[in-house]
Amino acid sequence: MMSHVMRPAAAAVTLVFALALVACGGGGGNTVNTDITGVTVSPSALSLAVGGAAGTLTATVQPAAAPNKAVNWSSSNENVARVEKTDATHASVTAVSGGSATITVTTEVGGKTNTCPVTVTVPVTGLSLPKNLSLFVGESKPLAATLMPTNATNQAVTWGSGAPAIVTVTGSGPTATVSGATVGTSRITATSQGNPSATDYCDIIVAPVLVTGVSLGPTLLKLAPAGTGTLSAVISPANATDKTLEWTSNTDAVTVTASGTTATVRAVTPGTATITVRSTNGFTATSTIVVAAAQAPGTFVAGSFGLLKNGAFAMDNGTRLNAVYVDTQNNVHATGRDSTNQAVYVWNGVSIVLPRDQWATAAEGNSICVDDGHVYIAGRQSSDSRTQAKLWVDGANRPLTNVGNYNYSDATSVFAGTVSVPLAGSQFVLVAGGVVGTSSDAVKGAAWYGDTLITDIQAANGYVRSVTIANPNLYVGGDFGLLYISLINLALGNYTPSIQNDASGAPYGPVNAIFTVGNDVHAVGYSGPDAVYYNSSRVKTVLSRNALRAYARATGICVSEYGTVYVAGYDWNTENDVVAVLWTNGARQELDAPKKYNAAMASSVFARGVPAP
Repeated sequence: MMSHVMRPAAAAVTLVFALALVACGGGGGNTVNTDITGVTVSPSALSLAVGGAAGTLTATVQPAAAPNKAVNWSSSNENVARVEKTDATHASVTAVSGGSATITVTTEVGGKTNTCPVTVTVPVTGLSLPKNLSLFVGESKPLAATLMPTNATNQAVTWGSGAPAIVTVTGSGPTATVSGATVGTSRITATSQGNPSATDYCDIIVAPVLVTGVSLGPTLLKLAPAGTGTLSAVISPANATDKTLEWTSNTDAVTVTASGTTATVRAVTPGTATITVRSTNGFTATSTIVVAAAQAPGTFVAGSFGLLKNGAFAMDNGTRLNAVYVDTQNNVHATGRDSTNQAVYVWNGVSIVLPRDQWATAAEGNSICVDDGHVYIAGRQSSDSRTQAKLWVDGANRPLTNVGNYNYSDATSVFAGTVSVPLAGSQFVLVAGGVVGTSSDAVKGAAWYGDTLITDIQAANGYVRSVTIANPNLYVGGDFGLLYISLINLALGNYTPSIQNDASGAPYGPVNAIFTVGNDVHAVGYSGPDAVYYNSSRVKTVLSRNALRAYARATGICVSEYGTVYVAGYDWNTENDVVAVLWTNGARQELDAPKKYNAAMASSVFARGVPAP
């Protein structure tokens, strides 16, 4: 029979084992902690290139004794970088496109995280340029390099010129500026800074800028004997490469000394010369030079016969002169038409033909005004089918507005001067005459002020024959009498005139010419069969005529610096029985020299430096 009595030694062994079991259990104060406290990623940042090798990330879980070190990976932008888990603690990152993304690692146990920034670049694989480009000297153009792919991260490009003296290139990006310095060729190179093997070239040809036109001014230059003047040429375009000019004169009346685009002209003998300037490729421009001496003081009368000075012929060559003026330097200016029916400007006895349009076969100057060194001539040009008002300034055409709208227009008077009210600037130019709408219409008085054609001058039925200014009014004389318009109203666009009455209260008769001394207005014209003169007090005086002739007309007036009143005109019976007349302070004088012509009409008079009789 088995005994259940435990021996003391066996009991002791059992107790020791039991205590040992207690010591290895989880209930004591000396246990090992395996909770995950964090995770790190290496490398801490990653740079990749599209098309390049993938990157590897390693996660390190803390503590190292953690029994479960598994992690998960994610990308903030899978369009830039994609991440794939390769084992419990590693991942592979693949570049997708240029940009940046953040890779996040998360422990499966405890959800601890960390991140790794990833930068993805797009490398340059190629570069191309256009093979050829043309420039003019002085011209600049952009030159663009095409990088491949177009979204490459590094867009920096190094540019170079094979011949920088011919073509310069500036820029550091895909687009540079190339500039032509001189005629020739140069090869431009472009190299990617991100991939030096990506390079290309462009051959640039630099051509000269050709001259397309030349102008020369002034178009009319007047010189006294031994005098000098300057001509200036303007080359178009201004950046033309070859600005070489050849200067020539067609006569020995002047000499020309040129330097580039300017030339000094020196008068040698009286007469005229045409100066021509020519570019290397054949473009030309001309200027007319007139050499003449100023006249001695005298009384000058212009008319159908030419020009008289002190009663004797100063010009008798078939030229008809309609107006004469003597400036303060005793230069004599006149206008009319020559024997070939071309408009002329006569300066100190030398004639200059005025230009006309190609359609016109004839032209004539009617009135002349000299102001501030400039010569203004009003007149007309005509063909068999039409007549058109014309203005010349310093011998060159100055178009008048809307003349093409009328079958007939004629400019019979011009005034230029400085006025005291703002009228399109202080320099005021007014041209007057007449217009006809159709062949059945009557002549309507007209005026051109600046760029405005004033056709509705009330009461101006018939030609405007003369215009002038005596502040504060503009005076208009013509077939209708004498009208005036306030300069202030004119500046405001109000062209309605007032009728000027004479001292007796009656309207003026037809007025052919007006002359002002300061603000005093003198006028001449006719009344019935007689020539009449209106003085500055508007007193009308009938001028005497030859009792053997039925009619008289006053056509021009001048009041000299000595106060002498000169009136030019004529008496007549028939168109072939006309005698030129000059009235001096009312005293009548038939001009004998023109009597060799059957019809001699005096049109204009001007006296300078002649003492009072």
